[in-house]
Amino acid sequence: MRFITKHMMCAGPDARSLEAAIAEITETGASSLLILACDADGWTPEIIDPVLKRSTLPLFGGIFPSILKQSNCYNNGTLILGLSVTADVFLVRDISGSLDALEHSLDEIAPHLLRAKTLFTIVDGLSKSVERLVENLFYTVGAQPSTFGCCAGSLELVQKACLFSNEGLVADAALIVGLPRFHFSSVSHGWEILDGPYLVTGAQGNKLDSLNYLPAFDVYREQLESNTEFRFGSNDFFSITKIHPLGIANACGEILVRDPLYISGKSLVCVGDIPPFSSVYLLKGDESSLIASSAEAAQWVKKAHYNSHHNRDSNTTLLFDCVSRSLFLEGAFKHELQEICDQLGEGEIFGTLSLGEISNSRKGPIELLNKAAVVAMF
Repeated sequence: MRFITKHMMCAGPDARSLEAAIAEITETGASSLLILACDADGWTPEIIDPVLKRSTLPLFGGIFPSILKQSNCYNNGTLILGLSVTADVFLVRDISGSLDALEHSLDEIAPHLLRAKTLFTIVDGLSKSVERLVENLFYTVGAQPSTFGCCAGSLELVQKACLFSNEGLVADAALIVGLPRFHFSSVSHGWEILDGPYLVTGAQGNKLDSLNYLPAFDVYREQLESNTEFRFGSNDFFSITKIHPLGIANACGEILVRDPLYISGKSLVCVGDIPPFSSVYLLKGDESSLIASSAEAAQWVKKAHYNSHHNRDSNTTLLFDCVSRSLFLEGAFKHELQEICDQLGEGEIFGTLSLGEISNSRKGPIELLNKAAVVAMF
């Protein structure tokens, strides 16, 4: 059975057009709706909430810098996907609130989540507690069912309502969606070690204060200027960090990428938490390594899908590619999308440029990723 019954694109913020598309897709026999919108469409709760609340089908989705369809990247438009399966959608609000409240919310829905074959998670990527949500989701459900997802939000890095639900358009929340269908997914980033490791001797959440007992920014600047042609003062901060992010060694020996966002005093404020006493590396990347890594992920997913006994008659792929990869690759990003499409072959591909990615690691834990591509085939 096909995973997607029908898909449509509409322009936003046109509530009538969206409602008409939802009605047309509902008539195809869809059991759930996935809505992926571009931030430039300008959806607000005032405009879209009446449409979302009137839907007779469970729905979920988010607002992103761009959306993907096959090898095309769109900066405008709203994509509505009709799913052939009934999604069990749970909205977890106020994820930046107390830890006790978050744990209680997850414990309440755990019995439902554990019955699913796949968990698909979309989080407000500009919430202060994305990492905490991801960690506690793993503590609640473990490594099964297999989990993947992404972080929604604006590239302007201003937090606003960005998650679509039957309760409306919301912020500081997570959508945890149980699907009664298996998937195969793979994660890649293609970044390589330039220097390190360094011991994290001071960190608070996503703020990295010191490495090897020295101010984090001083270490970052000294090593970059020693190992590359970049010079702070001559080059702006973003032009450096988009090419040379940080990497954390996880328990599986994999490198999790962490983007430095800005400098606070002598500290580096990053996307995602930096665990105290972890090992951090200075990373490097180039077009060929990033494109090759995402192509390999797509190739693995296709092979695993067709070697399995699940869903052989369907090959719909969801792709979540970090927006910072597209900013790094610039004109070559279209080549990455084309390579992914070529490896996947025939079949529908839908997705987004995201503010972060979510996936199980090779040994099970659910992790928040940066500068990565997540490929999931149903």
